[in-house]
Amino acid sequence: RSVDWSEFIQANSAKTVNFMTCHSKFLAVLPKLRNCVSPGPDLLTFEHVKMLTSSDNSASPLFPFTCIIFMGINTNLDASLARLWSASNLMAFYKDSQLSKIRPIAKGSSFYKLIGKTVAALTKDAISELDPAQLAIDTPAGREAKINGLQSVMQECVRVYDDNLVPEDNFDFEVCAFRLDIVNCFNEINREQMKLALIDAYDACDALDSNIFPICSFASNFYSSPSPLVYNASHNSDDIRVLGSYRGVRQGCVLGGHINALVLRAVFNQVR
Repeated sequence: RSVDWSEFIQANSAKTVNFMTCHSKFLAVLPKLRNCVSPGPDLLTFEHVKMLTSSDNSASPLFPFTCIIFMGINTNLDASLARLWSASNLMAFYKDSQLSKIRPIAKGSSFYKLIGKTVAALTKDAISELDPAQLAIDTPAGREAKINGLQSVMQECVRVYDDNLVPEDNFDFEVCAFRLDIVNCFNEINREQMKLALIDAYDACDALDSNIFPICSFASNFYSSPSPLVYNASHNSDDIRVLGSYRGVRQGCVLGGHINALVLRAVFNQVR
């Protein structure tokens, strides 16, 4: 159930992001952090992170934070450290007012989320350049999903026209938009197939002189082995147990939408 990324990571280590680039992206992410009411296993909230890294704090651990993020992005993490940062608290919430249905929620650590947010900032443009026709990723869901998806398609058409990607006198083409709705999609992704899809996307980005290596390295650190889900099996606080989740994108993963989109590239290409 483990996925071996070592050969790929070693062969492409030249694509690692340098420390100062990582630091600048982390600084850009900081102001956008929204506090989480219920922290994960590390008991660290984003409010703590903002307080610790504020300019008023003379002993601000900005660079130590960056070191942690840098390790999570660029290196083959020690297995025990990767397991620690990727652990989630598994909690039960009632889904209805009659208290008859329960939904399990996994609360991940803030360190894991900070690493994911920094990777998302580093690779946002590369993913857009890789597959600009795959739209409506990370848009609001529910009843607004179709509207947001269609709006994204129209905005892309306008961008193509404004950027002169199609000559004005030949701007006569048909646009086909479809919505792919796969039940429980995030949970059904095979992680070996995830690796193959990300490597394929990496090769495509390399041909475009773009870089999504941080996503691949992130996956090698946090998706190469089962994700630990820690829960209390009874009212006894000492009865702590751990489940291993070895399929799908982790619940609450900041990069979940991006990884899912890259995995679905093959499906979209076949439909096209």
